[in-house]
Amino acid sequence: MSKILLIRWYHLEVDGQTCSRCQQTKSTLSRAIEHLAPACRSAGWQISVEDIILSVEQIELSNRVEIAGRPIEDIIDIRIHMNVCDSCSHLTGKKEYCRSVEYQGKMYDDIPYAAFLEAIRKVTSLTTAGPTLFG
Repeated sequence: MSKILLIRWYHLEVDGQTCSRCQQTKSTLSRAIEHLAPACRSAGWQISVEDIILSVEQIELSNRVEIAGRPIEDIIDIRIHMNVCDSCSHLTGKKEYCRSVEYQGKMYDDIPYAAFLEAIRKVTSLTTAGPTLFG
């Protein structure tokens, strides 16, 4: 029997559109899951992704990712910052601030691929993830 690894991705959506940084995070998350899926299956894990659509009033949660019920910043060394998001500002019609991250000494508007690999690997206790972990 497989264990379920639930990943929740929180994002602002206005009239069916999501900001560009959230879209990039979703795309990167999908690539990381595709990369780790064979190793996860072999270890008895099934990955499930739930999209959580936020209203404008909840924008401070936009671009948040939880893995097994824990925010990614509680799993790995990644720091959350808030900065102006032009894409969200365009969607809402006013200046908006949303989440960006600092990971391995660099700032990112979206959550980097290597961060997803590290966090999923840590939660599932995977010691290998194919030929190259960060490939």
